Amino acid sequence: MKILLFAFFFFILLASSYAIDSALLEEVDSSETSDMDSSGPVALEVSVNSDEFYKGETIEVSGNSSGDVWISASNEGREVFSESASSVDGDFSFSYPISFLDPSGEWEIVFDDGNSTTTKTVSVLQTRESAFLAMNFLSPTPTTFRRTENINITLRITDAGQPLGEAIVYFWGVDGKKISIPHVGEGIYSYAYRIPEYAKTGFWELKVVSYYRKVREDFGGEETINLSTDTAQLETKLIEPVGKEFSLLSPLRLKFAFIYPDGGKLLDGNASVTLLQREIVEEIILQPTGDGYFEAVIPTEALGDTPLSLTVKVSDAFGNTAERLMRFEPRDSLVYFLRKNALVFIVPLLFLLVVVSLWYRAIKFHSRKKRLLEEKKKLLFLKKKNQQEYLVDRSISREVFDERNAKFEMKLREIKSKLSELSGGKKKD
Repeated sequence: MKILLFAFFFFILLASSYAIDSALLEEVDSSETSDMDSSGPVALEVSVNSDEFYKGETIEVSGNSSGDVWISASNEGREVFSESASSVDGDFSFSYPISFLDPSGEWEIVFDDGNSTTTKTVSVLQTRESAFLAMNFLSPTPTTFRRTENINITLRITDAGQPLGEAIVYFWGVDGKKISIPHVGEGIYSYAYRIPEYAKTGFWELKVVSYYRKVREDFGGEETINLSTDTAQLETKLIEPVGKEFSLLSPLRLKFAFIYPDGGKLLDGNASVTLLQREIVEEIILQPTGDGYFEAVIPTEALGDTPLSLTVKVSDAFGNTAERLMRFEPRDSLVYFLRKNALVFIVPLLFLLVVVSLWYRAIKFHSRKKRLLEEKKKLLFLKKKNQQEYLVDRSISREVFDERNAKFEMKLREIKSKLSELSGGKKKD
């Protein structure tokens, strides 16, 4: 019996000791967990094996992070790569072999683990092999291009003076995207590039790279050309009303399309018209229809019968604009009626004026000619009478005869000259 009691008390003591130990362990675990939670995420630390590389070398990266790391690199806005590196126990590593198809220059490498971001800058240099291929731009030439314009990027690539048709060629667009340029023959590579409507404006260094593997050796090339970009000037196209005419008896319905330089329609944007007529100055918003048109309906009750001027303005989300002044004429006005019926009234009137003018000139010609001929006839009579008085009647002296005769001859010559001029003028007419 004593043995049983002793065993019972021993069992109770052992159970109590176990319960105390378990409670202490739970407290310790809770304390450690709390300490770990208060420490926060691991700070992002990055180490790069060098700050200067040559094409063909490898960028080696290692560091500490609180999670997987997103790594992206760019060269003056040109996208180079975007990749991720897994984090294991807070450590990560990453390597990137620099290709001949990557751009030379300053690279900005951004590291992001979701909690923090850091940036490293490295320089990428050319080698003899990476700059071996000769690349000559055939187009474009250094100039300014507008958004949505299409430009032909064309180069001739040679290897030791011989056209090369097996190269891989890329360029970077204004937005930094990397685009392949296909071979079109005889060492010529060409691509029709549309400048995006959202492209940045200003200076644009167009960079092209190439790569070619020849007998276990790698060769490349790189060439740049300086261009610039500007905003697009949209074309304002009037759809309705046709002929820029409207009736004062019904509302004026306006419908426009705004066209980019490449022929594409603006689908959404801020468009308005400003009415200008006498004392009326009013701005009306044009509503997009969703199919590339913009519309507005204008009440005509307050409009007069004089021409209506409209200033049409539009801009898209990227600053591409258009502005145009238009003139519309009411069909119900007197001015419109006279202009439309001009042929009915003006042509007969002009014909009548021409007939009257010709008739007047003919009468004037014949009247003047008749007067000159009558004056000539009178002078010839006086000349004959002068001869009669001197040669037959002997009633005047030789001096008087000569004086009179000289005056008659002079006047006759003047009349002859005027008749000649009159006949010449008639022939010209």
